[in-house]
Amino acid sequence: MIPRRLDRLTPLPLDKKPEVPTHPGYHAAGARDRPDTIFSAEFQRRLRRHIARHLVLYETTSRPPRFLCIQGNPGEGKTETVQVVCSRDGVDVIIVAAAELAGATENAGVEALERLSEAVRLISQQHRRPLLVLFDDFDLSSVARLAATEYTVNSQLLTQYFQFIADTGALRTADGLSAPIVMTGNDFTPMRSSLLRPGRADFFSFAPSFDEKVAIVAALLAIPDRTAVRPLVWEHRHEPIAFFSALKTSLSDQTLDAVIAKHGLDVPAIQNVLTDTSQRPADLAHLRALALRAANAGAVPQNFLTTARVSCPGK
Repeated sequence: MIPRRLDRLTPLPLDKKPEVPTHPGYHAAGARDRPDTIFSAEFQRRLRRHIARHLVLYETTSRPPRFLCIQGNPGEGKTETVQVVCSRDGVDVIIVAAAELAGATENAGVEALERLSEAVRLISQQHRRPLLVLFDDFDLSSVARLAATEYTVNSQLLTQYFQFIADTGALRTADGLSAPIVMTGNDFTPMRSSLLRPGRADFFSFAPSFDEKVAIVAALLAIPDRTAVRPLVWEHRHEPIAFFSALKTSLSDQTLDAVIAKHGLDVPAIQNVLTDTSQRPADLAHLRALALRAANAGAVPQNFLTTARVSCPGK
């Protein structure tokens, strides 16, 4: 008998390995550890206390507030600070955007939370690290009762489920502990009062002091002398941290324009110039000029829908 050729044999199907449990907003501890980032000491204290409440068994039996609601003006770095503090302290983070809680079908928000609960359990089981859930821009979610939006059955079910999470300790890790939950937002007043009542939520209004803002901006712009930064911050003390971060981008853009004009899109040349520039202290006079220009431009926002058309010469 002629043996069958081996290359004609059909291999038996192998069992697929289970997919690694994950979530689109998952960030492992250490992934956001930026040593140059400075933040409010009070912010760090409140956040770490909230996490500790849910990690220590003694505290969990006393049913601490389930949510830490951090409210503040846009662009002050609330979400970034939560990520950096957790990253440095060895805490994983799952960021849930407000849009994830919306859906076209009834009960879509609750189903999203149920999927999140499973992700929390599986991720914590795999990595065996503390895990925090961050609902970013929660005041823009379908839970909010905004005048411009319709409060639907889906919103009511979602609010009820969040109250269930607060009262029962649901959304647990593989160790059976309630995952600490943080909610960031600019204005929580549209929320149902029963959801964020005392006992369910702990509120922290974040507004960095002038000295804290000076320290943050100095670190952001890599300027060792904080005293030299004070005039810049004072002149724009009402601007958020994001305003000063944009100045750093504006400096980089000007450098990019110059090197591209000289070398074109020569990536190694661009990389060398940017690396060299980043190692030199920024010109504060230049930064103040950029800041003044940005503040003046921001005073009258451009309406792109009504921008005047430029006619062609000769017509």
